[in-house]
Amino acid sequence: MIETDTVAMITAVGEAIGIPELSCDAQGCCRLLFDGGLLVELRHVRVQERWLLSCSLRCAAPDMAGMLLLLQGNFCGAGFGGGWAGI
Repeated sequence: MIETDTVAMITAVGEAIGIPELSCDAQGCCRLLFDGGLLVELRHVRVQERWLLSCSLRCAAPDMAGMLLLLQGNFCGAGFGGGWAGI
């Protein structure tokens, strides 16, 4: 069962972006498709008290400096404020 706060939050986001019928599926995941190919998933992770936002960005592989930046950012979540990034 999806929590009332999660439903209210997704509804508020939907209304703010002009999609008042925006909702979560039975697993509590809300998916938005932008420009026919960019899929963004929003999911409330109650046990961690956070929202998970995920999206695959399709671009060229990063160079060595980009890889180092990702590694530094992912180290204990320090560089992304508790988030993470991957290739």
